[in-house]
Amino acid sequence: MGDTMTFTVAPDGSRLLLNDRPTFLLTDTCWAAFGRVTPTEWDGYLRLRHRQGFNAVAISMLPVAHDQSISPDDPAPFVLRDDGSWDLDRPDDAWFVRARAMSETALRHGIVPVIVVLWCTYVPGTWAAKRAPGLDLTPGQ
Repeated sequence: MGDTMTFTVAPDGSRLLLNDRPTFLLTDTCWAAFGRVTPTEWDGYLRLRHRQGFNAVAISMLPVAHDQSISPDDPAPFVLRDDGSWDLDRPDDAWFVRARAMSETALRHGIVPVIVVLWCTYVPGTWAAKRAPGLDLTPGQ
C-alpha cells in the first residue's frame, strides 16, 4: 500500500480516491478495539480481516455505552474526574499512545483505521443517549 495514504474525493464528487486512484473501503467494525483488544488478538483480527478482503476497520474512540458492553476496567481516552465523568481537557496519554500503535499495526496489515471520534451515546437527545442516561457530553464539559 506504500508509506503514504492520502484520501481525497474525485473532482467531480463521484468517488473516493486513495493516492489519486479510485478505491472502495470494505469496512468491518471493531468498536472497542482501543479499549479491550490485546496486541495478539488485534494482530490475529487484522490478519483474518485482510485475508477476507477487508481494507478498513471502524473503531470508536469513546466506549459504546448503550450496548452495555463497557466495563469500568476498560481504558479510557480521558482522565476521569471524581464524579466519574471525563475531563476532556486532560487526555490519557497512554491511551493515545496505544491507539496510535494499534492504528499503525492496522496500516501495516493494509487496513485503514477509520476512527469514530464521537459516538451517538454522548450526543444529547439521540436514541443511544436515551439508552445510557447521564453520559451525554454537555457544553462546557
